[in-house]
Amino acid sequence: MKRMFLVGAVVLALAGCRRTDVRDFAIEMPEATQADLPAIAEALLAFDGVRQPNQTEEMRKTFFESERLGQEARYYQGVVQKLQAQVEGLVAHGRTIDSPEVREMVRQAQSAQKSGRDAQKRSDILSRNARDMLLKNLAEECFDAAAHRLTLKYDSMKVAKKNIEMAIAKAGFTANGVTPESVGAARKKNQ
Repeated sequence: MKRMFLVGAVVLALAGCRRTDVRDFAIEMPEATQADLPAIAEALLAFDGVRQPNQTEEMRKTFFESERLGQEARYYQGVVQKLQAQVEGLVAHGRTIDSPEVREMVRQAQSAQKSGRDAQKRSDILSRNARDMLLKNLAEECFDAAAHRLTLKYDSMKVAKKNIEMAIAKAGFTANGVTPESVGAARKKNQ
């Protein structure tokens, strides 16, 4: 009996790990236009449970590579900070800037700083490209400009409709009656 209970508990635990409930959600946005999509998409990107419209493999790879390069840039920033602390320690213990150890650490810090800047630039470019692809898909597949309606797929196990509406309202747009004023957001429309 005890064994049967454990097997049942394990099966339920494993089944619960992958539970999803993807639904369609139409958002009435009376003031939104095609030009507002970047701000709306930016608000929606914060949610893991909102499905990106027809996200292609290329888009996924671009987002992933952008994040990887961002992590690489942060790593190099940490290396630079450690080297700067070591240089300060050597100088505090009587070494001069012209000593070979200090010069080598300064050279390594400059090299790491350059690598970090390069990685961050590439990350920014890839992130911008991925967001542009996402916006294009959002405009083509999800937004009906004539009806002022955005139709999304979302996972109700990860995010609630109200959270999506409030995020859009915080971005400055009325979403299914939730106004920017009701969430205390200032209007951020592109004029």
